[in-house]
Amino acid sequence: MKTFSRLSILWGLCILIGGLSACTKDEDEPALSITPETLHFADGVTQQSFQINTNRAWSIDLGEASWVSVSPQQGESGTTTVQVTVKENASFSIREGTLSISASGRQATFVVRQDAGLQAPEGSELAALLAIYNQMNGPNWKAQENWLSDKPIGQWEGIRTDDQGHVLVIYMYANNLSGEIPEEIGDLPYLEKLYFSHDALTGHIPESIGNLRNLQILDLTVNNLSGGIPASIGNLTQLQTLALNDNAFNEPLPEEIGQLTALQSMTLHKNQLYGLLPESIGQLRQLEELNLSYNNLSGSLPESMGNMQQLTSLQLQRNRLSGGLPAGFAQMTSLETCDLSFNCFNGVIPDDVMQLPYYEGWIASPQRDGYGFANLNDNLESDDYSQDGQVITYAEPMPDRGFNLIFMGDGFTSQEMGTGGTYESKMIQGIEALFQYEPYKTYRNYFNVYIVKVVSPQSGVSQPGYARNSRLGVMYADESSSQMSLDQATMESYAAKAPGYAHRPDCAIAVIANSKRHGGTTYFVSEKANYSIGTLASSFETTLVHELGGHAIGRLGDEYMGGHTIPDSKASELRQLFGRGYYLNLDLTDDPQQVHWASLIGLPGYEMVGAYEGGYQYAYGVWRSENNSLMKQSGSGAGFNAYSRLLIVQRILQSAGESYSLEKFLEKDVIPPSLPASVIWQPAQPHTAPIFLP
Repeated sequence: MKTFSRLSILWGLCILIGGLSACTKDEDEPALSITPETLHFADGVTQQSFQINTNRAWSIDLGEASWVSVSPQQGESGTTTVQVTVKENASFSIREGTLSISASGRQATFVVRQDAGLQAPEGSELAALLAIYNQMNGPNWKAQENWLSDKPIGQWEGIRTDDQGHVLVIYMYANNLSGEIPEEIGDLPYLEKLYFSHDALTGHIPESIGNLRNLQILDLTVNNLSGGIPASIGNLTQLQTLALNDNAFNEPLPEEIGQLTALQSMTLHKNQLYGLLPESIGQLRQLEELNLSYNNLSGSLPESMGNMQQLTSLQLQRNRLSGGLPAGFAQMTSLETCDLSFNCFNGVIPDDVMQLPYYEGWIASPQRDGYGFANLNDNLESDDYSQDGQVITYAEPMPDRGFNLIFMGDGFTSQEMGTGGTYESKMIQGIEALFQYEPYKTYRNYFNVYIVKVVSPQSGVSQPGYARNSRLGVMYADESSSQMSLDQATMESYAAKAPGYAHRPDCAIAVIANSKRHGGTTYFVSEKANYSIGTLASSFETTLVHELGGHAIGRLGDEYMGGHTIPDSKASELRQLFGRGYYLNLDLTDDPQQVHWASLIGLPGYEMVGAYEGGYQYAYGVWRSENNSLMKQSGSGAGFNAYSRLLIVQRILQSAGESYSLEKFLEKDVIPPSLPASVIWQPAQPHTAPIFLP
């Protein structure tokens, strides 16, 4: 019992000592509290205070809030009143700073918020810009340098002003805009150019847009705008470019559209516009480009359209327009491009229209089921297959080495196979187009070129709503993109008839489809010849050179831009392609010493080589070596840029078994004239990216 009593006493003492120890520890635990946790400075107030309660020494870190000062900034345990002083907020935006208070490992944050110190008069241009910023996601724009600051408005990102400070230009491209265009947009009476493009704007175009009577360019392309085009747009009598394509506008065109008599370009394609074309459209006598394709427009074409004799491009495909062509179409002598396909047109195309200088390039068929122009030869079928599979050796300077090119067509019938006929002439046109571009022109004697005749049962190739029996099975992937496919096994069986196909790694195949609708796709095939598909569209030659010369032979990547930053997954994909020798004309850095083309930067004569952001269908995070490039645009002035030429030459010399050096490339390199290149491949409709096959 005595032993038990002693143990009990000892146990009790242990519990008592432990409890005292625990109490001492709790009392010594660091404690920190702030009252209040936020201070709001308004109406010119510059000083306020808050209290710190702690049992430890403390300090305050101001972080990035350089406009805030505190006194004291550190102290001992107890309750301390801290005085907070803020500098004048000489901007148009609320600013906020977060202060961090530390006390022996304990952390607390304190927020200082200050109202804007500058205000804009109601109805002023400045107030309009503030409304744009506040209602269109300004705080999250990618580029917003100087916005809402006290800097002159002309120094705000994307803004250009005149000498009096009036806003002339607002340029926002792929800048992460969202929300709705504010009604205050109409309070910019001097505005000449307005670009809100490739973003996520919603809602309607405000009626106040009609107040911008000096506006020359209105570009709202590739957004999510809906509703109708406001009648007030008729007030914009100085407007030269109206670009509203790739949105969701879903009302008829207003009659007031005809008041835009200075208009030169109107692109409204890929919307949901419906109803009749207004008769007033014929008043647009200065119009050169009209694109209303991929809408739900119906009814006959207005007779007044015959007045639009400056038109060079008319795109009406994929609507529900009906009737025949207005008689005035015979006066459209400048109309180079005209696509009327997949509507409900019928009757005949007048003979005088068929005699127009550019009629051969028009696309008047097919129409929707049950419709069509009666005098077009749309149903041609082959009646003789004796020339099918014949091979023409077009050039063979290096029969046992060098690079081999095999050209063939699809959707051509026996009636087009004669010597010097349509088939041969189109193949030769494609071949000669390639050798007009450097470095192919200089290195032409390194290429063996063959033509294989392919006779199709029916004329033309398939697309949605229009099935054709063509030998290679070329077809469009959908109604609007440029992606095309074919029967690879059948194509290879024809290619194998040409001697050059035996050297498949140093061989490329060009397939020209008998279709006037734009299309172009390249396929990279492991251990086999790469092949490219193109069509006889108005951009036939440059598309072929881009696809065959750029992709299939040069292994180059597309340099045109979309409206976003390249995501990590795509950047990783691109790095893997770099490792395999593909797309080296692009890079994921702008460091002049690290980019793939660093060896050309700074060389005399190559001052155009640098690092230009945008490529691989992204606006940010990818760089290319020059501003102009055939992998980005076409037209006079577009050619392969210097580093693309270098990569192509490497491939050419390799196929011939010759060594490569930078000096060797520079010795023979021909730099094309530096000319501005027109954009034919719009950012919203780039060529389809190459497809990799096993």
